[in-house]
Amino acid sequence: MKNKIRLFVYCILTCFTIQSCSFFSKDKPIDHLTGIVRDDTGKPLKDVVVTSANVSVQTDENGLFCLERISTVDDRYVVSFSRKGFFRLVRSGDQSSAEVLEIVMQPTKKEGVSNSTTFSATKGSKVKVGKTTVNIPSNGLVRPDGSSYSGNVDFKMLYLDPNVESFAATMPGGDLAALDTAGSEKALVSYGMINVEMYDDKGDKLQLKSGKTSEITFPIPEGMEGKAPDQMPLWSFNEENGVWEQSGIAVRDGDVYKGEVCHFSWVNLDDPKDYCVLHGKVEDEAGNAVSGLRLTVEQVSVYTKVDGSYSLRIPSETPVKISVKSADYNGYSPEVSIDVEGQPGNSKFEQNIKLPTLPALKGQLKNTCSDKYTFTLFCKYEIEGKQETTGLSMCKTDGSFIVRMPIGATNPTLIISSPDGQTTTQAVENFNGGDVDLGVINVCYVDLQKREQPQLSIDGKETPIDYDDCDYAVFEEKGKAVEISFNKDLEIYIENYSEKTNTFNARIKLSKQGYQSTSAQVERKKVDDKVQLKITSVGYTEKDSVRKDATFNAVVYSTVFYNGACDNLNKICLPRSLSKARMPISYAFMQDVLSMPDILLCYDKYSKEFDANFLLKASESKEPLHLSLSYKHATKADAESFAEELVKRGFVKKDENTYEYNDISVSIHQGNLILTKSEIETRTQMVLSVTTGIKTWFMGLCKKYLGINWD
Repeated sequence: MKNKIRLFVYCILTCFTIQSCSFFSKDKPIDHLTGIVRDDTGKPLKDVVVTSANVSVQTDENGLFCLERISTVDDRYVVSFSRKGFFRLVRSGDQSSAEVLEIVMQPTKKEGVSNSTTFSATKGSKVKVGKTTVNIPSNGLVRPDGSSYSGNVDFKMLYLDPNVESFAATMPGGDLAALDTAGSEKALVSYGMINVEMYDDKGDKLQLKSGKTSEITFPIPEGMEGKAPDQMPLWSFNEENGVWEQSGIAVRDGDVYKGEVCHFSWVNLDDPKDYCVLHGKVEDEAGNAVSGLRLTVEQVSVYTKVDGSYSLRIPSETPVKISVKSADYNGYSPEVSIDVEGQPGNSKFEQNIKLPTLPALKGQLKNTCSDKYTFTLFCKYEIEGKQETTGLSMCKTDGSFIVRMPIGATNPTLIISSPDGQTTTQAVENFNGGDVDLGVINVCYVDLQKREQPQLSIDGKETPIDYDDCDYAVFEEKGKAVEISFNKDLEIYIENYSEKTNTFNARIKLSKQGYQSTSAQVERKKVDDKVQLKITSVGYTEKDSVRKDATFNAVVYSTVFYNGACDNLNKICLPRSLSKARMPISYAFMQDVLSMPDILLCYDKYSKEFDANFLLKASESKEPLHLSLSYKHATKADAESFAEELVKRGFVKKDENTYEYNDISVSIHQGNLILTKSEIETRTQMVLSVTTGIKTWFMGLCKKYLGINWD
């Protein structure tokens, strides 16, 4: 149901400046990305896999995702979205763009939009979506290895009409940035897009055979007939750099365009233009910046940054309409709509916008763990009997924030999300439709530590190395030798490892580059909550029987892990038997007890290789919780006292050592504690040494991570 409507007067401030500008902005690049993924009906999509480079996360039940590391190619971020039953989507944009995205994913079968069918590769087929057709020739498909394919084809096809409202959020890329055959940068005006995905009987992708072509037909979108030229370029989307590239020509035939392609991915029918840059700021009538707001500019959209600013490239010499849709500003009406005349190529012009002031939740975030303030906020609320959510907002660099509410909203709950995907929830009491000051809200986020990139030199020539210190595995052999593996590539083998020494002889191996050294030096040093390993080595690379002299130097970081001989924070230890760990872990003393840490998830939050879900509240957990701890200094009295506390808090004793509370099971043994969630038990284990205080630690754990209040 629609939100209640109030009429407002708004003011548009416009200023035009003609000046030279570059293809990509040189503003400070983003280092994280937050957004919401929805389906074609507007409902949030959970369990969408969001990937950039080698980092993946999944959307939660609100469709929300947070990527703490962003891959950039040629100054553009590149992020992919995939989920079973939906077409895969790759989004990209200027790396200085706003830190939020809204994505719409299309189902693989929807009448008038997409089609999913099967046919024989030997016979070929002509597949239609409305007036859009794709003709697959007989005997024209090959497997990834180039061999001919003659079995059944699992064929999926999607057509995007540029007139539909979700076009900007559904198309690949997102900003219609393009390169023509001469390598010139262009801004496109789309006349429609087609996506074709073909799979063999094993699920491997199929492509057109060399020398074969496929005829495709595009209908001319309604309202664009008068501008449609006799012929128009075809463009294919390069998923590596997120840019459209010219790949052919389509010729007009009445109310359709016909062309041929020799390779399938996304195919776009577009009129290329030189570009100009539209920028400005959006504020409310009180002078407050409006962050996270989507502005729709014809076929593309852009989100405002934390200071309300925005910038995007648009086709030159082309009139455009700038819109703030009611749905993008909490349902207020009427919509803001501004007609702007076409501007010269290679120019930059300013468009500032004033919006009405809506009721707001205001406050101040206090990051108790660092000085980094890159938090995203939104609010759940009820209106006319339905639960809804606001758009995303961002806090300022000082932690202050404003989350605007729609007229008529009730029972709001504020959700604060950090770039590593952790959330803090704050109930809003006594909300009566006006502004509410929530005061100071404590949050915790530590920005990923800036790393010194490894250097590999082969015959004096530097070779780049991809490195992610969140992707590591550690193995121990009989307490003496330690092997550490980063990125399934860099391997460090320390044969005579000892806690009493900080300098070691080691063997180094880089599998992908073919590098190895048997005389490396590794220096160990404690840096904050991590172990720094400084590597210097002289060795060689060997590929195809060709050996070259080489050197490898790097500074990498591993987790500080306290156990055994490491019984206090003044000693330095490496992780022990923590296979395929995906997270650095920090520890701190609390009331003289080594307590459960804040966890910095910098890889896939839902990784199957390491169960990190005990960090979530019980209602949010998607996997069974299992945590095993060994208390070498705990007494029998500690265990008995802890058991008594469990009973007081509602746990029911099931047998001599087991207590249960809803779907949480606790097993107590002298010196040991095991937690499980649901009936399935995961065998991930962590071993900690503490001096005392089982009750203190466990009460804090349950309150922070399971939502059980023990106060």
